[in-house]
Amino acid sequence: MEDRELRRLVHEEQSLRNVATLLAASGPTDDILTTICREASALLDGQEVTLLRFEPPNTVICAATHGGPIPPGVRANYPPGSLPERVGTTGVPVRADDFDDWPDGELVRPYGIRAAVAVPIFVENGVWGMCSTSSPTGPLPPDTEDRLSAFAQLIWAAVAHTEARESLRRLAEEQAALRSVAELVAVEASLPDVFHAVTEAAARVYDAEVVLTEDDRDLPGGSRVVARAGHPTESASHVARVAILFDDGPWGSLEVTWPAAIGTVERHQIKAFADLVAAAIANANHRERLTQSRARVIAAADEARRRLQRDVHDGAQQRLVHTIITLKLARDAASADELAGFVGEALKHAEEANRQLRDVVRGILPASLTRGGLAAGIRSLIAEASIPVDLVLSIPRLPPGLETTAYFTVAEAVTNAVKHSGASRLRVSAILSEGGILTLIVEDHGTGGADISKGSGLLGLADRIEARHGTLTIESSPDHGTRITATIPVDSDDE
Repeated sequence: MEDRELRRLVHEEQSLRNVATLLAASGPTDDILTTICREASALLDGQEVTLLRFEPPNTVICAATHGGPIPPGVRANYPPGSLPERVGTTGVPVRADDFDDWPDGELVRPYGIRAAVAVPIFVENGVWGMCSTSSPTGPLPPDTEDRLSAFAQLIWAAVAHTEARESLRRLAEEQAALRSVAELVAVEASLPDVFHAVTEAAARVYDAEVVLTEDDRDLPGGSRVVARAGHPTESASHVARVAILFDDGPWGSLEVTWPAAIGTVERHQIKAFADLVAAAIANANHRERLTQSRARVIAAADEARRRLQRDVHDGAQQRLVHTIITLKLARDAASADELAGFVGEALKHAEEANRQLRDVVRGILPASLTRGGLAAGIRSLIAEASIPVDLVLSIPRLPPGLETTAYFTVAEAVTNAVKHSGASRLRVSAILSEGGILTLIVEDHGTGGADISKGSGLLGLADRIEARHGTLTIESSPDHGTRITATIPVDSDDE
């Protein structure tokens, strides 16, 4: 009898040493908990051992087992007075010799369990779960509680160790994910890109299914999905939904569904991702308002330019032309040399004023653009260039606002090339695609080195084009020439 007890003690010491070694090696959580169950089973002469974790309210989840009838991941609600409830409430070992008289008999009967012994697992001064062994036939040996309790402290250490490590890992991943999304928001990435990044990051960190929805009263259900990531979890899962607010009202929500096995995800953690979505929406809204405001200013200036061009052409310029004609008639009719001299001097000044006024009108808005459209305006501009220009024009009449923007884009680019590039020839292209995109290209093979940050001309063009939701691209490496490309969508609402 003494030899048998000695062998049992030696076996128990070896089992505890095996678990302690694995714990010290910081192996995966599942490996540690499964090893604990296996070693405890060996200590109990092969009796099955199962580790169960408590979750509020009144829920128990199988975390690991060795030979037990309950598979890991199974989740169940337990009633008052049941074995889990007693262990969690009292914090002491509990024995059930016959579940027919217990309120949780219906829960264990499908697994063929008739009797069981369970000991509590403590983490941070609270009952984290319980380690149990069961029998399908009848009561377990009287020393089962003591022998199973021998592993309790190792289980406590293992659980605390692995949960702390997992918490730190998830915190690091969470911060990295939030930082990557915040960088996208900071560089003003498009909203679809931000939405995709948020859902992908949260799904990766929490091993969850993440759905981002936008409120829309015109749709069935009142919302639409704008981004989704991850995969549906098993039935044992938790769900949290955080509202996304914008302009002091609801915009939508971020919903996260994660496996129960990873523990609790706090709402403030999910809210950090939701706040980034709200920041991105606010940034996009501010950019859109700024673009619209800029477009209104430019449209008003263009309209004022057109009105001034009409007023000068139809008013002052016509009067000057009439004056010139009248002076010519007076000069031809005058007989005295002195009178002819005065009339000739007046005619000279009137003709010079008319020429200068014509140049001013052309600078405000060329008549060729107003009458003949963008193609005519560009041809008129190129006709006065001091170097040859090759033209590729494939454009119909376009809305006046777009023609004005396109004309001044070409004019500024051509003027810069003539003044600064040193090129002997230019090429200008204006093409309207079937998709309704106007593409303007001005290129030379001069000195290059054009920089939008060094002058107001190109910067002003960029503002004009962005106001019409277009883009301006400048390729200008030293000694390889300059290529300026503007793409502008044709707006059907444009006048």
